[in-house]
Amino acid sequence: LIGMLQRKVRSVVVFHNSEVALKPRADFDPFQRKPKADDIADDLACFFGINIPDAVVDYKRNQVFREDDFPDVVTRLQEAQAEGRGPSRTAGTALRLGFAATSLGCIFLEPLNGRIS
Repeated sequence: LIGMLQRKVRSVVVFHNSEVALKPRADFDPFQRKPKADDIADDLACFFGINIPDAVVDYKRNQVFREDDFPDVVTRLQEAQAEGRGPSRTAGTALRLGFAATSLGCIFLEPLNGRIS
């Protein structure tokens, strides 16, 4: 994703695969607290500037979306998960530059400062 943004690609589809399953809303409310290592994949959260303390890798320079957008995106994913439409360990999460796409609709996401250098 970051390499595509640096190259000023107008739209990007990212299929995110992770060994960490997204916790349901009953176990993790992104409006109430920051995620822990077993709540959501650290390499997805980092795109929103969320650095999970137990992460093995330093992702501090990987933020490309506003941190304020994180709870909305996670909540939409959790709603889809609760309705059996993903995400799960086998279903990918699609992020399109400008939008977080799920079958629930889209959430507008803008890269920080409109670009990344």
